[in-house]
Amino acid sequence: PAPHRPREWLARTLADPSRLLIIATVGGAPAGMLRLDRQTHGARLNIAVDSRYHRRGIGAAILALAALLRPGHALDAEVLPGNKASQALFAAAGYRKVGERLFRRELA
Repeated sequence: PAPHRPREWLARTLADPSRLLIIATVGGAPAGMLRLDRQTHGARLNIAVDSRYHRRGIGAAILALAALLRPGHALDAEVLPGNKASQALFAAAGYRKVGERLFRRELA
């Protein structure tokens, strides 16, 4: 049943030792999330920011945290071609486009 899928995903995510999930909060309220999945050459990341917190620096802070958590590793992120705001966010954080949807921050 559909209502249980997010809970199943969360349980699998929290149980997976190769995956890290962090919830960003503002004033105690969830504002965004970072998921890091270990890969052979670094990590694949996924971020989301609640629309109520767009344009407040939350996405940039989440990307900075990802870099701190995986120093010396490449970070990959999939960004949809039409998502200009996310493309600009990743570019400003030092990621470069290496594929139609793939942005990469090289080893730092």
